[in-house]
Amino acid sequence: MTSIFTATTLKWKKYQKLGAGSYGTVYLAGEANSLFLRGSFAAVKSAEFEHSKETIKEAEFLKEVADNPYIVRCFAEDISIEKGKEVYNMLMEYAPGGTLHDLIVAYNVKGSTMPESHAAVYSYMLLSGLSHVHRRGLVHCDLKPCHILVFPKINGTDLHHLKIADFELAKHV
Repeated sequence: MTSIFTATTLKWKKYQKLGAGSYGTVYLAGEANSLFLRGSFAAVKSAEFEHSKETIKEAEFLKEVADNPYIVRCFAEDISIEKGKEVYNMLMEYAPGGTLHDLIVAYNVKGSTMPESHAAVYSYMLLSGLSHVHRRGLVHCDLKPCHILVFPKINGTDLHHLKIADFELAKHV
């Protein structure tokens, strides 16, 4: 395993649970070294080390596609001891807007639908990200609205910035 940063160079703390999946639990995390995340938050996906094979693989895939604005960034990997067990942690960008699924539900709650112009721009973002992934010889294998993260609105518009996440089931072609 190659670490981008280790526990000795990056001090961070888990705050609240954001969600859980088959391969790990995602928490909101903050860090003490403001030079790294510039005083903001990160998402940390954690799994007991003995069950972390897929999460470690996901970090490797994210490194391969890191140079695209429509793919979530992995900042660091870390191993911690929690309740006497080794835990693998992958620190990633935190999406304060939740997921595309959450965004779609929010439109439904308001009794409206996503404007077609927004859907077109969001489709472009996702297809650009997928094209990049495919050019790198990878296939996501689990693309769905809950694996698309929503970041703050773009330049004062009503459009959010979307990024593809959750590469645990990805495969090399």
